[in-house]
Amino acid sequence: MQTIKVKDYNDKKGVDFKKRLVEYWKTLQKTNMQYLFIVLFIQIINLILILLIIQNGHWAQYVWGFIVHLLILTIVVSFLMFKWLRKQKCILFMTVFVTPAVLLSFIIIVLLVGFKPSSEFPNHWRYSDNNFSRMATVDKFRVSEIELKYPVTFKMEVDDLKEAVDDWMRENGFNANPEPIIAKTPPLKASGDDVDIIGYSFSFSYFDFKTLFGMVNDLHIRVIECSDVWGGVKLEAHSNIRLGLKDYGTNIKFISSLYKYIEERTTKYNRSKLLCEDRS
Repeated sequence: MQTIKVKDYNDKKGVDFKKRLVEYWKTLQKTNMQYLFIVLFIQIINLILILLIIQNGHWAQYVWGFIVHLLILTIVVSFLMFKWLRKQKCILFMTVFVTPAVLLSFIIIVLLVGFKPSSEFPNHWRYSDNNFSRMATVDKFRVSEIELKYPVTFKMEVDDLKEAVDDWMRENGFNANPEPIIAKTPPLKASGDDVDIIGYSFSFSYFDFKTLFGMVNDLHIRVIECSDVWGGVKLEAHSNIRLGLKDYGTNIKFISSLYKYIEERTTKYNRSKLLCEDRS
């Protein structure tokens, strides 16, 4: 009986693997399918970028979108692995449907990552027809029914209103660390005194599955003292989609939900009928 050395066996095994790899690549060349490796690589990048976008957002609302992208990745891998999928009809399906979807997703997701806004509450927003809603002293837009239906100015402590906003975010699965708003130091105030916190701002993103490629809403909330209403605190909210011209009603839905929740958490003694015109 002839004994096969381990080294010879490993060498033979390596040759067989290389041979199979070469034959596999020649098969792909015959069907013009070698470009699928590029498509596969791009789709993997798509999934990584999606995870980067939603890591601080609301993961549960985009779970179906993530499943769709996983399904696309599975289709691409299947075409690379199974010979029976390399028929003319299957290749046409890949060329016409899957490949354009992957490339378009890559372009859109890169733009979504690149257009991430700052954490500051936006001021002097440029108007657009259907991509944002804003309930604020400056540049309010598409919120007339909210202003008529819910209170927007409150007679309560800033910290109490901030706590109510915190609860609304927690119940909806949002995550944002409130940033304090510091009053401008008067000229005669000693520099060693404690800072005067007059409000808080919240900024966070929400990834929703309204389209095949998903849709990112950037939300900004501000709780701040109102100087022209005695003992008043105003609640401002701004919501816009990061990319696109139509928000499918999501922006007004977020803002309405917030003001409805705050109204339910307060009493009529905490609500002011006066509108704060302070432009701070």
